[in-house]
This record gives sequence, structure tokens and C-alpha cells, in this order.
Amino acid sequence: MELLITSAVIAAGIILSLYVLNYISYQMMKQRILKRRKWDLNICCGKTDGGGINADIMAHATVNNYCHLDNIYQLPFADQQFEHILCSHTIEHVE
Repeated sequence: MELLITSAVIAAGIILSLYVLNYISYQMMKQRILKRRKWDLNICCGKTDGGGINADIMAHATVNNYCHLDNIYQLPFADQQFEHILCSHTIEHVE
């Protein structure tokens, strides 16, 4: 029984460590990407201001130049409208 509890505590510690490391690496990558350039369009922006239009299906009132998307398959933008588009950590949310 003691071995089972010890194993569970170790497994929980490993899972928590991996989660924290993933979050830190994501934050570092995001900051590096945002510093490289101003993005004309930031799709699925979350709470991140890409510098241009920030678009998402969830309302984020704290983000500048926010554009609400009703349908991710029919974006309200003209073809070739943007030169630099950022779309990060999005595919896992698409059904």
C-alpha cells in the first residue's frame, strides 16, 4: 500500500512538472513570436494582442482591435488582406 501511495505521489509530481514546463515554454515562445514582428491578423488570439486585428470565437474585451468570429470557416476578411498572420495553439480546438 505504501509503495502504491509513493508511486501515485511521484506520478502526480511528474505530471505537474510537465504541465508547468509546457506552460512556461508556451509563454516564452509566444513572447518571442510577438517580439519578432507586428502581426496583421492574430487568429484565435485568446488574451494576446498581436499588434493588428485580434480575432477569436470567444469574447476578449481586454484585447485591442478585437474582432469576434461567428464562424471559423467563413472569416470576415478579404483574400490577400493580410501579409502576416499568427495562428498558434488553435488546431486542438477545431472540431
